[in-house]
Amino acid sequence: MSAINDGVPADEIQLDAEKIKAADRMFQSAELESSRLDRADAVHLPAKLYTSAEVFEKEKDLLFFRDWIVIARDDEFKEPGDYRTYEMAGERFIVARDRDGTLKAFINSCRHRGTPVAQGEGNVKAFICPFHAWTYDLSGKLINPLRGRQLGNFDTSNCRLPPIQVDTFAGFVFVNFDQNARSLRDYLEIDGFCSEIEFLRCQDLVTIDRYEFDMEANWKLVMEVGSDVYHVEVVHKETFGQASAGYKPQTSSNLRLTKYGATKRYSSPTFAPGGEALFGPMPWLADHPDGLTLALSFYLRPNFAFFARCDMIQPWVAIPLDVNRTRFVTWTCVPKEFLSRPAFAEKVQIIKDFCRKLNDEDRGFVLAVQSGLSSRYYPRGPVHELERLVHHRTQGYLAAMTSNGDFE
Repeated sequence: MSAINDGVPADEIQLDAEKIKAADRMFQSAELESSRLDRADAVHLPAKLYTSAEVFEKEKDLLFFRDWIVIARDDEFKEPGDYRTYEMAGERFIVARDRDGTLKAFINSCRHRGTPVAQGEGNVKAFICPFHAWTYDLSGKLINPLRGRQLGNFDTSNCRLPPIQVDTFAGFVFVNFDQNARSLRDYLEIDGFCSEIEFLRCQDLVTIDRYEFDMEANWKLVMEVGSDVYHVEVVHKETFGQASAGYKPQTSSNLRLTKYGATKRYSSPTFAPGGEALFGPMPWLADHPDGLTLALSFYLRPNFAFFARCDMIQPWVAIPLDVNRTRFVTWTCVPKEFLSRPAFAEKVQIIKDFCRKLNDEDRGFVLAVQSGLSSRYYPRGPVHELERLVHHRTQGYLAAMTSNGDFE
């Protein structure tokens, strides 16, 4: 794992200082003290922290433009020239594999008039701005400005699309806008992520599905619903919850709280109808003591969740597009050995359909909670034992928002 690119200079990221000052006042409010209490006495966050443009501006400053953010799986860029475009917190950027096979990341904004130089995904030899045909190579360097001799004294030799740090670990692609950020490995090892998932051999898995959708909701609600065990037997009673019936409830005893997230180890069926492992377990987990009920969940600041079962992993992210607009992305990854198994395509389709049904159930309730935020009667209800992870995330979030981005 080695860092690539130098990162975007902090002064190139435009933030609203007045909005950040307004957010500072919100986080100093006495009404937040009741959310900082121990779980048994605490209540959930007030609605304004999910709907305020000022709060979102501060989140961009302290989290999304400083932290390492999962954006893709490495095998989504198979060949030189493969690229994908992304959007996060008002910034558009590109991840591409260059001619040497190295991943690069850079801002998707032509250095002439700011026009995006790429759309969607695909494979290209170079990026050509559709406005004035300025051409950039796969590392973002300007190689051919149209009629360049008529550009006056502009120095085209050092012109490039602003780079973003990009790094990989275990098949995950991370980006970071901060050129002074700690290394990815150091960031992950704060919570023990590298050693925690080593036994799963994620780098040996292939991506068989990518499911994404946008929703009119705050990113924190998406993360909270995804980490809330309390709703499983209600919202997912016809899908995942039904297959989970009879398993020991997830409590704080199997939850390891970490500085930037949390890990849960528990017993659970896999993500398929009836909890059936359609391909059997991963070959290297065939003798694991938990067998077909192996389950691990890992949550990492600010917006990454990682679910593992005996036969697959389903990592996901909640990418903020705006204060109340979020892009949800989840991948399903299985061992390469499964590709040659009988009825592979048919079984993969079953897994895909189940993934969509399960996540659409959660989407419905994210939107339901979001709709309630506008009510003057919005409750700041108590935090249930099965919402312990939500409470822990709240503590870390509040600490980050009041301590210049770091946790206490």
